[in-house]
Amino acid sequence: MFIKSRILTVLDCIPVAACLLCIRYLEKTFYPGHFSSGKAAAVTLILVFLMAFLYYLAAFTEELGRLLCGLLTGYKFSSFSFGRFTLAKQRGKLRLCRTSSKKLNCIMVPPPMENGRFPYKLYYLGGSIFNLLLAACAAFLAVRFRVVPLALCAAAEAAFLFFWSALINFIPLRTENYINHACSAVMAGKTEESLSRCHAKLNRLAAELSGVRMRDMPKDWLHMPRDYELRMADGAEEAFQLHCKRMDEHRFTEALEIADRIFAQNTEGPFPLQGDLLNNCVYLCLMEDKSAAGYKTPAWELFRSHNGGNLAALRTEYAMALLYRNDAEAARKIRLQFERVALRYPAPADVETERELMELAAEKHRKEP
Repeated sequence: MFIKSRILTVLDCIPVAACLLCIRYLEKTFYPGHFSSGKAAAVTLILVFLMAFLYYLAAFTEELGRLLCGLLTGYKFSSFSFGRFTLAKQRGKLRLCRTSSKKLNCIMVPPPMENGRFPYKLYYLGGSIFNLLLAACAAFLAVRFRVVPLALCAAAEAAFLFFWSALINFIPLRTENYINHACSAVMAGKTEESLSRCHAKLNRLAAELSGVRMRDMPKDWLHMPRDYELRMADGAEEAFQLHCKRMDEHRFTEALEIADRIFAQNTEGPFPLQGDLLNNCVYLCLMEDKSAAGYKTPAWELFRSHNGGNLAALRTEYAMALLYRNDAEAARKIRLQFERVALRYPAPADVETERELMELAAEKHRKEP
């Protein structure tokens, strides 16, 4: 099912509105004598804060369910990210890292393919199943503690939010910028090629976090999507990864060509990774002695202002300081900031790649008259 982003935004508001209506309904209909006007306002405030907490908890348990179901079907743990923190397995050891951006996801290494197949349905839908179980438990508690007004309201609220989170990820939904887990499962199972690409993507994500450089990954892990696929979030993301691989191989002209193909298919508005792609293009233009004016858009400025701890953003700022402004002192300060961020960065392969790209910019600066 393909829907517009604004419709998905409305869908996300439904559980909030429904919970607020349930709170007022329970207060006025079932327990009118239990709450005075002051107490009712206090209880409503408590339940609103609980609703916000449960909303994020449901997203967390969604990924936790994927983790548990993945382990049950032969997957191996790679990383679990929550907020700005990532717990990653690198060189056989668990490492807690801090990232520059907030995210919530679980990445696992899939089992090898056998006869062109591998278990993927339970991995993608495990989070929804887990949240359905939690919704059932919350509903049981609501019945069990129905004589306690506050407990009933809280348990009913939890049951609805867990059920909604399960439902919104169990029904295949897709927008220009978002694909839920159920849709990923449906797309993976369409053809043998799509299943192979799904397996390659899961392997690629896990390998990147474990320390494998993009240039060292097998060629069949990345494919250039067709033009119409570039207008979708998954197609643009795969093309972006191929673009990054070309950068890691120092094939800058090809990397810029891939970026231009992505931009050519996404002319109607912002798309996922747009800021990252613009940032890379500015760097590539500096290295290729081309004008970067077409890439210095408001989206790029916004990316710069919100990514002071992003290694790729710091790499481009370093190159600009040397090759555009000829400011060695500013470049030195940026390099120190880069090394501070790199100490806790979750992906060591990215650190090596970006450090090498910075060295190329420094070498180009030394050679210029």
